[in-house]
Amino acid sequence: MTKRRCVSVAYSSSANLGSGFDVLALAHSAFRDEVEVQISKKFEVEMNSEQVKPESNTAGLAILELSKRLGIEPSFKVSIRKGIPYGLGFGSSGASAVAALKSANELLGNPLSEQDLIDVASIGEVASAGSPHPDNVSASMLGGFVAVVNRKPVRAIRIPTSLKPKFLIIYPIAKLEGKTKKARELLPEKVAFRDYIANTTYITSLLTGLLLNDIDLLGNGMNDEIVEVARRSLFPHYKKIKEVALTEGAKGVCVSGAGPAILIMFKDKVKDKVKERSLTICEDYYGKCDYREAEIAKGAEVVECEV
Repeated sequence: MTKRRCVSVAYSSSANLGSGFDVLALAHSAFRDEVEVQISKKFEVEMNSEQVKPESNTAGLAILELSKRLGIEPSFKVSIRKGIPYGLGFGSSGASAVAALKSANELLGNPLSEQDLIDVASIGEVASAGSPHPDNVSASMLGGFVAVVNRKPVRAIRIPTSLKPKFLIIYPIAKLEGKTKKARELLPEKVAFRDYIANTTYITSLLTGLLLNDIDLLGNGMNDEIVEVARRSLFPHYKKIKEVALTEGAKGVCVSGAGPAILIMFKDKVKDKVKERSLTICEDYYGKCDYREAEIAKGAEVVECEV
């Protein structure tokens, strides 16, 4: 029977993980988006029951790209139910695109593979970031820790590991408008060779930690000498939170994507003292802040369909 409506979910993510700028990411259970796609006579996109322009929305743009590649009309109604806060470094826009594509692809009989969908979803990111970015969408699509191993076409893999760390995510309530664009503008055009070597060492430590199930190596790899240093002015709370967390037993700390959320990793249990002190530091700079405890999340999935 032909399906006429499908609902999919995709989880929040943290890109970069310190040393892995634009190539590493992690899907976590802090938040999730739910997207319903219905067969319709015209193409329309709504977010939290409000109409939006498809071309200016990552899910809408991703569906347009999907339709273009398949040579079909985008005859869908896309309804996005946002659970992931926007503009804080949680891969919010990417998760919407991933969930929308999972639903649409299911309705069409799954003509595209997950790798194809990641490539399409990265095009959707143009609507929010101005250029394609495969790291967050790869994590939301595949789940777990992921690495982008090719960019044209995009190919990403889920990195095998038995580690099951716990995460504490500290973030301000207020959204920072234009934050991703500004963060991109701060990236250095040239990198000192010593910093390149340092980051290569860190990313090697991170990947080795995942493969050997060594959380200390993983945590060491969440350091960075290039991007986080260049963006230091955007995240004045980061250095202090990192110092407190590591002193109190956290295994690794990094800025989540383009921030301002901070991702703190623990071996098996989030420590209340780190939570309390980190929130205080965050609120000193931003006023109201909040936190989420999270685990590694699974990949996007279709949860409901109707014929």
